Amino acid sequence: MTALVMCMCTLAPHVAVAEEHTLEPQWSAAGPDAPSLLSADASGAAALGHTGDVVVVDSEGEELWRRSVDASTVGPVAIGGDVVVVVADDQLLLAFDRASGAERWRHQLARIDSVAVGAGAAGETLAALVTEEGGVELLDGGSGAVRWTVAVPVGEKMFGSRAWITDSRVMIMWQDEEARLRVFDVVTGAVSWGYGAPELFTMPAVTNGIVAFTEAIRLNARKTRVIGSMRGFAVADGRELWTRSTRSKSGFFTGVATAAGEGGIAMVDLEGKVTALDPQSGEVRWRRETGLLQFEAEPHVVGNVFVLPMYGTGLFAADVTDGEPIEIDAIRPGQTAMTIEATASAGNRLYLLVSFPWGDNEIWMLEPTST
Repeated sequence: MTALVMCMCTLAPHVAVAEEHTLEPQWSAAGPDAPSLLSADASGAAALGHTGDVVVVDSEGEELWRRSVDASTVGPVAIGGDVVVVVADDQLLLAFDRASGAERWRHQLARIDSVAVGAGAAGETLAALVTEEGGVELLDGGSGAVRWTVAVPVGEKMFGSRAWITDSRVMIMWQDEEARLRVFDVVTGAVSWGYGAPELFTMPAVTNGIVAFTEAIRLNARKTRVIGSMRGFAVADGRELWTRSTRSKSGFFTGVATAAGEGGIAMVDLEGKVTALDPQSGEVRWRRETGLLQFEAEPHVVGNVFVLPMYGTGLFAADVTDGEPIEIDAIRPGQTAMTIEATASAGNRLYLLVSFPWGDNEIWMLEPTST
């Protein structure tokens, strides 16, 4: 860190029509107090509030459980498999049973910066965490037992990290004096491959065994634009699959959004220009100037729909295949009836954590539907 798909369907010889899709709310559920963070997968979502309120819902929006974490600071939160994990006071990882909310285990480690939950090589639930000092640990999701521990080099200060468990790999990205990506074997913790860049690159995104990011690498001759490089690598072995150049007036890219299946990869720069690519070949599908100069939330691709949240005030959506804008009737750009506090996506589902001026907080699920 945003539905129309044009599908030509033959009704009679030489006659074709376009099938339209929209991205609309399918259900809503009561959210946590002081909403702040959201994590989701295809089976549901976990929402976290600044006060430590945790709410977990299933894929139909039914509340599974709600409980409070007693800590001065909470977050991040991650959900996956049969477990939900929450970081408390930057030094305690709490794991709860996804179905019941019962505490399974707790793990103490100083200055936890990011967490992830995913499946291991045998399908078991695992949790990975990264500390500000560069420590990386992989834990058993059922017992909390440490599978392995490694350390990555960190300069004077880490400016943020993120972790993934995917394709039998644990992948982390962090930023210090440069941007770094390191990928480990999920069983042994051995380094599979890594990548480093002296200039800023976006938080990676993963789809179908491919990790993609955008690297800001140099100014053009007139020093009026930054020439960035969009890259795709094989998660398993680090083979560079493709690279594409993109130009921006700004050297800052918010992120790469991606999804599995028939979706795609999209990059957004600070001026709101979107570039969408095919995830397998890296071929540019389209580029579009949205004119949306202010946004901060991570963009998403859900199914065939690109979604760009805008400072909590709305959503911009476009077909990831051809770039045609999509109207979301319930959440138009610039609306002020509610604030989008956080977003998360999984497959064809977009989850929103929203708050209203009168004090209500809700979890929304949006999904592409045919019309």
